[in-house]
Amino acid sequence: AQLLPPLPRRGGEGRGEGATLLAGMFGELKAKRGVEALRIVARAGWVPLVVGRIRDEVRALVPPDAIVVPRTDDDAVLRAAYAACDVVLQPSHHDGLPNVVLEAMACGRAIVASDVAAIPSAIVDGAHGLLVPPGDAVALAGALGALVADPALRVRLGAAARARAEERFALRSCTDAFCDLLVERYHLDRLEVTRG
Repeated sequence: AQLLPPLPRRGGEGRGEGATLLAGMFGELKAKRGVEALRIVARAGWVPLVVGRIRDEVRALVPPDAIVVPRTDDDAVLRAAYAACDVVLQPSHHDGLPNVVLEAMACGRAIVASDVAAIPSAIVDGAHGLLVPPGDAVALAGALGALVADPALRVRLGAAARARAEERFALRSCTDAFCDLLVERYHLDRLEVTRG
């Protein structure tokens, strides 16, 4: 898929301590996704946003004041939801490299994610987002606190995430890397594929 065009900045990007901030979780909410983080978000004074299906087994973990948008494949709705977020959460207990991480990066959002599986291959902690140990409520609250206290950090992390998405995860970059891997692994002189 192509990267979505960069999102226009919201007027509230400079909001700091004391402002109401929006923290979003995208995709199907299930136990492995660290849904309990939404309670931490609410206790920290953030407004939780959920975009996607909520499984029955975790529904009780979603705070009553959360904004819930049903699952959608509409790019305009997803872009608007990402644009509304001050931070995107991916606090999984275990995962691969979730599309949510790549989408948030492409949309230039600050990200707080678990330091699990392939997530650190996309997000370098402190450079493109903030990584926390899975299930560590104190670390998650600390990361959210840092983003409340430093609005410029939210903007910087979002811009760096977007740049990294353009560099490493755009269709052309991924295709070129895959073709290079095939050439290397199969000891080919060249690959008969039209790139680009």
